Amino acid sequence: MKKLLGILLLSSALFVGSSYAETVYINGKPVDQKVIDGMLNQFKQSSPMMASQLNNPKFKTQVLQSIGMQQAILMEGNKEGIDKTPQYQQKIEEVKPMIYAQIMQEKAVGTISDAEALAKYNDMKAKAANTKQYDVSHILVKDLATANKIE
Repeated sequence: MKKLLGILLLSSALFVGSSYAETVYINGKPVDQKVIDGMLNQFKQSSPMMASQLNNPKFKTQVLQSIGMQQAILMEGNKEGIDKTPQYQQKIEEVKPMIYAQIMQEKAVGTISDAEALAKYNDMKAKAANTKQYDVSHILVKDLATANKIE
């Protein structure tokens, strides 16, 4: 744990943001923009509500710093050869089913066009118009005796 903290403190993860792109630097070297864009897109897909906060400069700074830290840890782990250890291989095997499930869900969902969504909406609206409608209300009372008196 102390070594990890040392890595994080010594690895100078820095980012430079502009309206066009963000660049994260680790030990003076820029992180590949494809990596940053991929992680930001993954963040946007996994948490749409939080992704809307990316317009907030402070929040975006925190996200980019997190990306920098993750990349610094990845670089240090690669340097130490962690990816060749049995522990790493075991962890990869443990998460493979989750990765496969996520990829299969993404394939199954696909994309729905606006025309398809509108057609489905109109179909459901027409079906709902032809079904019997009920007006329902609920009155909450303290006990059964009071409920029986109301009937």
